[in-house]
Amino acid sequence: RTADDPTIVGWAIGHGRIVITRNYRDYAPIAQRLAKEQTSFPGFLALPYTIPLGDVGGQLRAILQWVDGCPAGKNPAANTLLWL
Repeated sequence: RTADDPTIVGWAIGHGRIVITRNYRDYAPIAQRLAKEQTSFPGFLALPYTIPLGDVGGQLRAILQWVDGCPAGKNPAANTLLWL
């Protein structure tokens, strides 16, 4: 909760991790900047605001549904920001 967005993005890139966020407003421009710079990144998944912040089960179900729909061995979120 205390790390800023650039720190989170740097950590995610360094560890090959997708960032899952509700903060589309901040991460969309970051995704655009990285794409423009041709910097490869694992991607960002934006949770919909229709899932309440406190509904951890709903958030987890949305993430798992996305994972289940991904082609084997592929990351559709790579180098972009996707809405769940």
